[in-house]
Order: sequence, then C-alpha cells, then structure tokens
Amino acid sequence: MRPRPLHAAAMVALLALVASSTLVQASGGSATGGGATGGGSAAGGSTATGADLQLNGSASTSAPDPGGVLRYAFGLKNSGPEVASAVVFSDTLPAGFSFTGATLNGVATACAYDGATVTCSLSSLVSGGSVAIVVNTLAPTTIATFSNTGTVSAATPDPKLTNNSVTTSVSTKVSGKIICVPLSSYAATSGYVPGAMVMTATYSMDPCTSRGTVTVQFVNTATGQIEFSAIDPGQDLVTGLNTVSYSLAAFGTAYRVNFIVSDKKNGGLYQEAAATNTTPAAVANCATITKNNLSAGYWLTYAAIWESYTATDCGYGRERVEIRITNTATGLVVYDSAYWWMDGLLDYEGGQVLYGTEYQFDVEVHGYFGELLDSQSQRITTPARP
Repeated sequence: MRPRPLHAAAMVALLALVASSTLVQASGGSATGGGATGGGSAAGGSTATGADLQLNGSASTSAPDPGGVLRYAFGLKNSGPEVASAVVFSDTLPAGFSFTGATLNGVATACAYDGATVTCSLSSLVSGGSVAIVVNTLAPTTIATFSNTGTVSAATPDPKLTNNSVTTSVSTKVSGKIICVPLSSYAATSGYVPGAMVMTATYSMDPCTSRGTVTVQFVNTATGQIEFSAIDPGQDLVTGLNTVSYSLAAFGTAYRVNFIVSDKKNGGLYQEAAATNTTPAAVANCATITKNNLSAGYWLTYAAIWESYTATDCGYGRERVEIRITNTATGLVVYDSAYWWMDGLLDYEGGQVLYGTEYQFDVEVHGYFGELLDSQSQRITTPARP
C-alpha cells in the first residue's frame, strides 16, 4: 500500500516539532559542558593558591657507631604556585646527639642551636625551587634507637601541611671494628693579648690511631664563613695540648671551632667535634689623648708648626693615632697620616707651611677596627713672613 501524503498543515507542525527538539538538545549540551563556551563556564574549577612546601629526609647511615659521625640530609621543595616567604627549617635532635654544623646547598650556613633544636632561616623559596639542607651530628654513645624529625614552615599559606615534616630513625650499634674517638678533649677560648684579639683552640688526642690528622676551622657563625684553618697544630710544651691561635678574630662575635679528625691515608673520617666561643666586646672609649701641645714659629727662614702628643691605649696593641692638618681658609688637607705609637712629636715646616695662615690640627685615636676612640682639635696661626 502506498503511504498517504501529509496534509500541508500537518507537515508544518512536524517540522516545527523537529526544530524544537534540536534546540533543546543543543541547549542541554552547552549546560553540561558540551558547548565550547557554556561548558567552560559552568564546569571550570578554582585556581590553586599558596605555597606547598614538601620535606623529605634521610640519614647517612641507619646504624651509626656510638659517638660516630651521622649526617641528616633534608630536601625541601616548593611545589605550590606562589613564593614561600619567611621559610624556617627546624630539626629537634634526639637526646644525646651533638650538633657540629649545617650546610645549605653544600655551603656552611649559620643555623641557630639552643642545645636541642637546630633552626635555619631560609628567607624565601620560589615556586618550583628546592634546597638541600644537611645537619651534621655526632651520635650518642649509648646503644638505642633514635627518631629525628625535621619540620619546615613559612609565612605564606600552605594548603597541605601533612608533607611539611619528615622523621628518620637510626639505631646505634657496636660494629665488629674498634671504635676510634681520637679527641679526648677540645675547647675554644678568646681574649686580648698585646697586638690582637686572639681566639685559641686546644685539643688532646687519644692514640687509638696513628694515622689521624686534625683540621681545625674557625667559623664565624654569623656569616658561616671559615675565617682561618690549620692542620695538625703543634703541641704546647707547658700544657701538653695541641694549640692553634687565630689573631684576627672580631670583637663581640660568636665563633664555632670545628675539630675534624680524618685518616691520613685514605681520607676516611674518624671524628667531628665542635666548640663555641664568643669573643669579648671592644671596650668603648678605652683610649684617650692625655697631651696635645701645639706651637708655631720659625725654622730657619720658614714658618713651622710643632705638635707633641701622648695617648693611652686600650691594651690591645692595635690602636693608632691619626694626625690631620687642614688649611682653614681653603679647606685643603695638607697632611694626613697615622702612627702606631702612642707618644710622638710632629714637625711640620721647611716650606710646607704658609706664612700668616691658620691651620687646624685634628688628633684622633682609632681602635682595633678603625673605630674612633678619642679626638681633639686645635687651631693655630703661623707667624707672618719675617
């Protein structure tokens, strides 16, 4: 049977129904994310913010010898999209551990240590940036298992704090070899001696090895820099201690002295130890000018000025007297020199001084680091041409 043709009005109604269905489907695709515009707007997620600090760590050995060297290595990374500001790393060492220093990306760094916790301020860490931190210690002499936890924090919000700390466990044990701890004593002292501020390191050796060599390092804890080092310093005949002195230590500064004992033959490490000491502060105004006599006259046919001075020093042996002569009319400094002696006589004549001219004499005493300890100023006018 042949199908009957649709009436014109019925055909129009059918086409309208199909068009309506198509529009509904297209609208539905856009709302559910099928459309290029509607889907991105309705289904898009929020953008991550903050800094995501991640910390991992390990020990140089899981079974250190009692009293032996143990290094904790930590890796810090910022996986967040923002810069982490005011980053602080802290490591609370287990009881019995001795802290001997820390490095940041292989460079010695000045981390604080209060006897229990090592704290390192790392400033900021950019997104994707990483830092390698090593905490050097000596293990306890007791046989036990110890857990060490490192933690990192920042001022920038961190949405994931569960990865901001890491714990590493080690167990000290007696190995089959004889444990050699060569340093039976070590210390660092400081004080004034004639000519310098001196820091002195002393130590004594236990003859458990004949191949041990000792490196002594004087480290400025504020800068982390090794300012002076010595290898196998000699033995003091009076005290019997191996002694080395550093004569350019700064006033009022904390130092850490590292004692590193290694094998002369293969470079293997026997022992690391450290002692700390803060040098005394400089004594303010300890040097004074006690005499400053100035006179003018003639030397042969020339105008001349004579000055004699006396100053007391601070006992360091490094103070100096500086004398400066200025033509007051022109402001020109015609003489400027420093002397290490505290008593002196200055002759300034022989055509160097103008007739009938006013000069200002400044006498200054400077300390060990150039600081001004005392000063006096006088003016004098040379006689007229004869």
